[in-house]
Amino acid sequence: MQLRKNKSIVIPGILACCSFMIGAPCSAAALPAGKNIIDYSSRQVVEESQDQLGSSTSYQYTGSEWLDITQVFQKNNTVYLRLAPEGAMDAPGPLVLPKKMSDLFLKNTNNLKGWYMYKYMRYINYPHVQELRFDFYDKNQQYQGTASTTYWLP
Repeated sequence: MQLRKNKSIVIPGILACCSFMIGAPCSAAALPAGKNIIDYSSRQVVEESQDQLGSSTSYQYTGSEWLDITQVFQKNNTVYLRLAPEGAMDAPGPLVLPKKMSDLFLKNTNNLKGWYMYKYMRYINYPHVQELRFDFYDKNQQYQGTASTTYWLP
């Protein structure tokens, strides 16, 4: 693991306006293969490994936001986060939440109130397939898990 102080990935606030839904390009520094870069000032971790190379691109930070628990739902003992309005065409489907989060939600739906998520996007098969990745943090800003899904672009 490589720790950088004052040389961390520069992710200016303007990147927050990039939309992961339409895959708007955002600029984040390229990472050396097989390394982790941790920016402790914003608690963001971006990883890239050798097996992600090839037709894939690096993860691009697309923003962060509070977890909207009104968009979290349960179906058949699986807990999902709705990424687009129900029934929307040409939009990503619901995201399966990490087990730890699912267990908390099933115990009490309010357990996820005050949680925060960082959003990332990369192309798996440019320009047709995107991978959307979400890192989740609890009320105490402790990392609680990552979930990702693929999305076929129209």
